[in-house]
Amino acid sequence: MRIALTPAAEQGRWSADVSFTYTGADVKCKTVSVKVADGKVELVYDFEIGDFQGRSTLTGSITNTEISATYHTKGADGSDVDQGTVKASVAK
Repeated sequence: MRIALTPAAEQGRWSADVSFTYTGADVKCKTVSVKVADGKVELVYDFEIGDFQGRSTLTGSITNTEISATYHTKGADGSDVDQGTVKASVAK
């Protein structure tokens, strides 16, 4: 999983580019919302894999060197698909 968080020119606003690798293919996601404040992050993004359309919500914390979060993925019909944890190094 790759997440590029960028502060926007407007104070307190952020943008995010999200993608991940699934069975060897790069999946580009569409960011729905992103909130970063007080060391916390909440990121919602949509993606498609073949005919499957999903939406994931990632919530967690950011330190100077690491993001620790949980994610929950639902299908377009609202059904639960996947959930888990993510730990990643922060690249600057």
